[in-house]
Amino acid sequence: MLTESKPRENSEIERISNSVQPKGSEWIPLLEYAVKNSVSLSTLRRYIKTGRIQYQVQGGKYFILDFQLHETPSTSLSTRATTATSMDTARDAATATAQQNERLALTSRVESLERALQLTQEEVTDLKMLLAIYEEKINITSFQPFLT
Repeated sequence: MLTESKPRENSEIERISNSVQPKGSEWIPLLEYAVKNSVSLSTLRRYIKTGRIQYQVQGGKYFILDFQLHETPSTSLSTRATTATSMDTARDAATATAQQNERLALTSRVESLERALQLTQEEVTDLKMLLAIYEEKINITSFQPFLT
């Protein structure tokens, strides 16, 4: 007994997670939806795989309903607040890291300058001693004719 089987494409078109299509929505390609709603393709594919969004496949291309993943105003505000808080936290961490790096750099510079100052002070002390020795020699030499 021969049975007719549906072509593969038709069976894929039937693959919709929810059969009810909301009014005013339309099926659009993944890329178009991703660009329109600032969502990455990999995120959309993950949502499809987990059944989080409705989809259909036509000719090997995935389509999703245009209305999906739109946030309610309260969700949008809380998401924005969470995102803003996360961004503030990240900015604060980056600022703290930058300040710590600057502090380390300045500490290193201060230590370097202190070493240079110490060396310079030792040189000045050596030069003063040398000057005192030369002055003493000059005084002795200048008084020698009177001593003889």
